[in-house]
Amino acid sequence: MKRHIAALAASLGVLAFASSAQAGTPNTTAAGAVSYEVGGGWVTHGVDESSQNRWFAYTELAGRSYCVEAALGPATYFPLDPNLTLYSDSAGTVAFLSNSDGVGEPPQNKGSRVCYQSPQAVGATFVRLFKVNVPITAGSGDSGFVRARVIDTTQVFPFVSLSNDGTGNPLSNVSLWVSNTTTVDVNGTFYVPGYGAVATFSGNNKFKAPNQATQSREFRDITIHAPAGVAGWSWQGVAYLMNDGPPGALEGWVDTGGAGVQTGVRFFGNPR
Repeated sequence: MKRHIAALAASLGVLAFASSAQAGTPNTTAAGAVSYEVGGGWVTHGVDESSQNRWFAYTELAGRSYCVEAALGPATYFPLDPNLTLYSDSAGTVAFLSNSDGVGEPPQNKGSRVCYQSPQAVGATFVRLFKVNVPITAGSGDSGFVRARVIDTTQVFPFVSLSNDGTGNPLSNVSLWVSNTTTVDVNGTFYVPGYGAVATFSGNNKFKAPNQATQSREFRDITIHAPAGVAGWSWQGVAYLMNDGPPGALEGWVDTGGAGVQTGVRFFGNPR
Protein backbone atom coordinates (compact mmCIF):
# COMPACT_ATOMS: atom_id res chain seq x y z
CA MET A 1 0.00 0.00 0.00
CA LYS A 2 1.29 3.42 -0.95
CA ARG A 3 2.17 5.57 1.99
CA HIS A 4 1.96 9.20 1.03
CA ILE A 5 2.79 12.47 2.74
CA ALA A 6 -0.85 13.49 2.50
CA ALA A 7 -1.89 10.47 4.54
CA LEU A 8 0.74 11.19 7.15
CA ALA A 9 -0.29 14.81 7.37
CA ALA A 10 -3.93 13.95 7.77
CA SER A 11 -3.23 11.39 10.49
CA LEU A 12 -1.29 13.78 12.70
CA GLY A 13 -2.84 17.11 11.85
CA VAL A 14 0.35 18.68 10.58
CA LEU A 15 -1.21 22.14 10.68
CA ALA A 16 0.54 22.37 14.06
CA PHE A 17 3.85 22.77 12.27
CA ALA A 18 2.65 24.07 8.92
CA SER A 19 4.47 27.37 9.38
CA SER A 20 7.84 25.56 9.27
CA ALA A 21 6.91 22.84 6.77
CA GLN A 22 7.56 23.58 3.14
CA ALA A 23 6.57 20.37 1.38
CA GLY A 24 6.32 20.70 -2.38
CA THR A 25 8.91 23.48 -2.71
CA PRO A 26 11.01 23.38 -5.89
CA ASN A 27 14.37 23.09 -4.14
CA THR A 28 15.14 19.65 -5.60
CA THR A 29 18.13 21.00 -7.54
CA ALA A 30 21.06 23.29 -6.77
CA ALA A 31 19.55 25.98 -8.99
CA GLY A 32 16.39 25.94 -6.87
CA ALA A 33 18.15 26.06 -3.49
CA VAL A 34 16.11 27.74 -0.76
CA SER A 35 17.79 30.69 0.95
CA TYR A 36 18.37 29.92 4.63
CA GLU A 37 19.15 32.40 7.41
CA VAL A 38 21.80 31.11 9.82
CA GLY A 39 20.24 30.50 13.22
CA GLY A 40 16.72 30.47 11.82
CA GLY A 41 15.87 27.10 13.37
CA TRP A 42 14.57 23.93 11.76
CA VAL A 43 12.98 24.11 8.31
CA THR A 44 10.90 21.08 7.30
CA HIS A 45 10.34 19.68 3.79
CA GLY A 46 8.48 16.68 2.42
CA VAL A 47 10.38 13.85 0.70
CA ASP A 48 9.31 10.77 -1.26
CA GLU A 49 10.65 8.40 -3.92
CA SER A 50 10.58 11.02 -6.65
CA SER A 51 11.88 13.87 -4.50
CA GLN A 52 14.73 12.67 -2.29
CA ASN A 53 16.99 15.76 -2.48
CA ARG A 54 16.48 19.16 -0.86
CA TRP A 55 18.88 22.06 -1.51
CA PHE A 56 19.62 25.12 0.65
CA ALA A 57 21.94 28.13 0.54
CA TYR A 58 23.23 30.34 3.36
CA THR A 59 25.78 33.13 3.73
CA GLU A 60 29.03 32.10 5.39
CA LEU A 61 31.31 34.70 6.98
CA ALA A 62 35.08 34.56 7.43
CA GLY A 63 36.16 33.99 11.02
CA ARG A 64 33.03 32.05 11.95
CA SER A 65 32.30 28.37 12.47
CA TYR A 66 29.14 26.49 11.63
CA CYS A 67 27.22 23.26 12.15
CA VAL A 68 24.80 22.12 9.45
CA GLU A 69 22.36 19.47 10.61
CA ALA A 70 19.69 17.30 9.04
CA ALA A 71 17.19 15.07 10.84
CA LEU A 72 13.87 13.34 10.37
CA GLY A 73 10.94 15.70 10.37
CA PRO A 74 7.70 15.34 12.33
CA ALA A 75 5.13 12.77 11.22
CA THR A 76 7.71 10.43 9.66
CA TYR A 77 6.92 6.82 10.52
CA PHE A 78 9.68 5.13 8.52
CA PRO A 79 13.41 4.79 9.33
CA LEU A 80 14.53 7.33 6.74
CA ASP A 81 18.17 8.33 7.25
CA PRO A 82 19.17 11.71 5.75
CA ASN A 83 22.73 12.59 4.76
CA LEU A 84 24.39 15.95 4.11
CA THR A 85 26.76 17.32 1.48
CA LEU A 86 28.19 20.86 1.54
CA TYR A 87 29.61 22.37 -1.65
CA SER A 88 32.40 24.78 -2.59
CA ASP A 89 30.79 26.10 -5.77
CA SER A 90 27.52 27.75 -6.74
CA ALA A 91 26.56 24.90 -9.08
CA GLY A 92 26.64 22.25 -6.35
CA THR A 93 29.21 20.05 -8.09
CA VAL A 94 32.38 20.44 -5.97
CA ALA A 95 31.93 18.68 -2.62
CA PHE A 96 33.34 20.49 0.42
CA LEU A 97 32.29 18.27 3.34
CA SER A 98 29.77 15.47 3.84
CA ASN A 99 28.33 13.34 6.63
CA SER A 100 25.77 10.58 7.11
CA ASP A 101 25.89 10.17 10.89
CA GLY A 102 25.11 12.88 13.42
CA VAL A 103 27.60 11.81 16.08
CA GLY A 104 28.74 13.96 18.97
CA GLU A 105 26.64 16.02 21.32
CA PRO A 106 23.77 16.68 21.24
CA PRO A 107 23.30 13.19 19.77
CA GLN A 108 21.18 12.54 16.70
CA ASN A 109 19.45 9.33 15.69
CA LYS A 110 18.85 8.97 11.95
CA GLY A 111 20.45 12.34 11.30
CA SER A 112 23.62 13.91 9.99
CA ARG A 113 25.86 16.78 11.02
CA VAL A 114 28.73 18.71 9.42
CA CYS A 115 30.68 21.10 11.68
CA TYR A 116 33.54 23.21 10.33
CA GLN A 117 35.55 26.41 10.52
CA SER A 118 35.03 28.78 7.62
CA PRO A 119 37.98 28.68 5.19
CA GLN A 120 37.11 32.11 3.75
CA ALA A 121 39.77 34.81 3.53
CA VAL A 122 39.71 37.74 5.96
CA GLY A 123 36.64 39.91 5.41
CA ALA A 124 35.08 37.61 2.80
CA THR A 125 31.56 36.27 2.56
CA PHE A 126 30.45 33.18 0.64
CA VAL A 127 27.10 31.67 -0.30
CA ARG A 128 27.40 28.03 0.74
CA LEU A 129 25.15 25.41 -0.87
CA PHE A 130 24.22 22.21 0.89
CA LYS A 131 22.08 19.25 -0.06
CA VAL A 132 20.02 16.99 2.18
CA ASN A 133 19.52 13.57 0.61
CA VAL A 134 17.04 11.04 1.99
CA PRO A 135 17.48 7.59 0.42
CA ILE A 136 14.12 5.94 -0.20
CA THR A 137 13.84 2.44 -1.69
CA ALA A 138 12.31 2.42 -5.15
CA GLY A 139 8.82 1.00 -5.17
CA SER A 140 8.42 1.21 -1.41
CA GLY A 141 5.96 4.07 -1.52
CA ASP A 142 7.65 5.48 1.59
CA SER A 143 7.50 9.20 2.23
CA GLY A 144 7.91 11.58 5.12
CA PHE A 145 9.58 14.79 6.20
CA VAL A 146 13.16 15.91 6.60
CA ARG A 147 14.33 19.03 8.45
CA ALA A 148 17.53 21.05 8.32
CA ARG A 149 19.18 23.92 10.18
CA VAL A 150 22.46 25.90 10.26
CA ILE A 151 23.99 26.99 13.58
CA ASP A 152 26.77 29.55 14.08
CA THR A 153 29.00 27.87 16.68
CA THR A 154 31.54 30.71 17.01
CA GLN A 155 32.50 31.80 20.52
CA VAL A 156 32.50 35.63 20.51
CA PHE A 157 34.61 37.60 23.00
CA PRO A 158 33.43 41.23 23.11
CA PHE A 159 36.88 42.67 23.86
CA VAL A 160 40.53 41.61 23.74
CA SER A 161 43.73 43.66 23.70
CA LEU A 162 46.76 42.34 21.81
CA SER A 163 49.89 44.21 20.74
CA ASN A 164 53.58 44.01 19.80
CA ASP A 165 56.23 46.63 20.45
CA GLY A 166 58.29 48.37 17.80
CA THR A 167 60.56 45.36 17.36
CA GLY A 168 57.77 42.78 17.05
CA ASN A 169 57.97 41.41 20.57
CA PRO A 170 54.76 40.81 22.58
CA LEU A 171 53.59 43.86 24.52
CA SER A 172 50.11 42.84 25.68
CA ASN A 173 48.74 39.29 25.67
CA VAL A 174 45.41 37.59 26.34
CA SER A 175 44.82 34.65 28.65
CA LEU A 176 42.30 32.32 27.00
CA TRP A 177 40.54 29.71 29.15
CA VAL A 178 38.72 26.91 27.33
CA SER A 179 36.87 23.75 28.32
CA ASN A 180 35.72 21.08 25.88
CA THR A 181 32.36 19.91 27.20
CA THR A 182 31.76 17.10 24.70
CA THR A 183 33.03 13.58 23.94
CA VAL A 184 34.80 14.54 20.69
CA ASP A 185 38.12 16.31 20.10
CA VAL A 186 37.72 19.80 18.65
CA ASN A 187 39.96 21.90 16.40
CA GLY A 188 39.89 25.65 16.97
CA THR A 189 41.15 29.01 15.70
CA PHE A 190 41.44 32.31 17.57
CA TYR A 191 40.58 34.93 14.95
CA VAL A 192 40.83 38.73 14.93
CA PRO A 193 38.78 40.72 12.37
CA GLY A 194 40.89 42.54 9.81
CA TYR A 195 43.90 40.28 10.37
CA GLY A 196 42.84 36.63 10.65
CA ALA A 197 44.11 33.76 12.77
CA VAL A 198 46.46 34.63 15.64
CA ALA A 199 46.38 31.11 17.17
CA THR A 200 45.34 27.67 15.91
CA PHE A 201 44.55 24.51 17.85
CA SER A 202 44.91 21.26 15.92
CA GLY A 203 46.70 17.91 16.10
CA ASN A 204 48.08 17.32 19.59
CA ASN A 205 47.17 20.93 20.43
CA LYS A 206 43.45 20.59 19.74
CA PHE A 207 40.85 20.85 22.49
CA LYS A 208 40.76 17.28 23.77
CA ALA A 209 37.61 15.65 25.05
CA PRO A 210 37.70 15.02 28.81
CA ASN A 211 38.98 11.75 30.29
CA GLN A 212 41.04 10.55 27.34
CA ALA A 213 43.97 8.32 28.16
CA THR A 214 46.59 10.72 26.78
CA GLN A 215 46.86 14.51 26.50
CA SER A 216 43.52 14.92 28.20
CA ARG A 217 42.95 18.40 29.61
CA GLU A 218 39.39 19.19 30.49
CA PHE A 219 40.34 22.82 31.09
CA ARG A 220 43.14 24.82 29.44
CA ASP A 221 44.78 28.17 30.11
CA ILE A 222 46.37 29.45 26.88
CA THR A 223 48.34 32.64 26.34
CA ILE A 224 47.41 34.35 23.08
CA HIS A 225 50.11 36.61 21.62
CA ALA A 226 49.97 39.19 18.88
CA PRO A 227 51.29 37.89 15.52
CA ALA A 228 54.93 36.90 15.93
CA GLY A 229 57.48 39.39 14.62
CA VAL A 230 54.99 41.99 13.35
CA ALA A 231 56.33 45.32 14.65
CA GLY A 232 53.89 47.79 16.15
CA TRP A 233 50.87 45.51 15.61
CA SER A 234 47.87 46.06 17.89
CA TRP A 235 44.21 45.17 18.18
CA GLN A 236 41.57 46.19 20.69
CA GLY A 237 38.10 44.89 20.03
CA VAL A 238 36.08 41.75 19.39
CA ALA A 239 37.69 38.34 18.77
CA TYR A 240 36.28 35.01 17.62
CA LEU A 241 37.05 31.45 18.64
CA MET A 242 36.07 29.23 15.73
CA ASN A 243 35.79 25.46 16.20
CA ASP A 244 34.64 22.34 14.38
CA GLY A 245 32.79 20.81 17.31
CA PRO A 246 29.04 20.23 17.66
CA PRO A 247 26.83 23.00 19.05
CA GLY A 248 27.91 24.05 22.54
CA ALA A 249 31.18 22.09 22.39
CA LEU A 250 33.40 24.79 23.90
CA GLU A 251 33.01 27.02 26.94
CA GLY A 252 35.52 29.75 27.69
CA TRP A 253 36.56 33.27 28.59
CA VAL A 254 39.45 35.68 28.14
CA ASP A 255 41.37 37.68 30.72
CA THR A 256 42.61 40.87 29.11
CA GLY A 257 43.38 44.56 29.62
CA GLY A 258 43.75 47.57 27.36
CA ALA A 259 43.03 51.25 26.93
CA GLY A 260 40.06 52.12 29.13
CA VAL A 261 39.88 48.56 30.44
CA GLN A 262 41.26 47.50 33.81
CA THR A 263 44.04 44.91 33.60
CA GLY A 264 42.76 41.39 34.16
CA VAL A 265 39.14 42.06 33.19
CA ARG A 266 37.33 38.85 32.23
CA PHE A 267 35.05 38.55 29.21
CA PHE A 268 33.08 35.35 28.69
CA GLY A 269 32.65 33.91 25.23
CA ASN A 270 29.10 33.89 23.96
CA PRO A 271 27.71 31.83 21.09
CA ARG A 272 26.41 33.70 18.07
